[in-house]
Amino acid sequence: MGEEGVKLEEVGSYEQLREVLERADWRRFEEIVGKIFEFHDYEVEVGKVVTFEEFKRQYDVIAERGHWILTDCKKWDNKRRIKYGLKKAVEDQIERVRKIPKEGDKYPLVVLSCNAPMRMYKKVPIVSIHELNNFLSNFFHNEKAILSL
Repeated sequence: MGEEGVKLEEVGSYEQLREVLERADWRRFEEIVGKIFEFHDYEVEVGKVVTFEEFKRQYDVIAERGHWILTDCKKWDNKRRIKYGLKKAVEDQIERVRKIPKEGDKYPLVVLSCNAPMRMYKKVPIVSIHELNNFLSNFFHNEKAILSL
């Protein structure tokens, strides 16, 4: 394993994934989320900054596969922050998704590094990174219940 521990490419178990996630900073966390989307055949951009006339917005993960899933990644471990910041994070993500100039269906998503205290807010899914693979595998079964902009 070495000093750095298990690399994402070497992950073969849930315990190894947990180790990678624990060691990851927020930027690496976004890359891991992007990789999971790639495993589901999405075209992915990570950490894209879009400049509008009067302001800029950062999009953590933009994934496209006939539709767009725009993901806000939250590497949070403070339970108080999660409790009070999650609804605001969802509202901010809705605003970012409304503004991005992409054609077609656009779905906002929030992915947490920990267990999600709620599954949905304002029809926006809130998914733990440990549940992201399952969420993407079942996306087409659930998309009618998800906010599309």
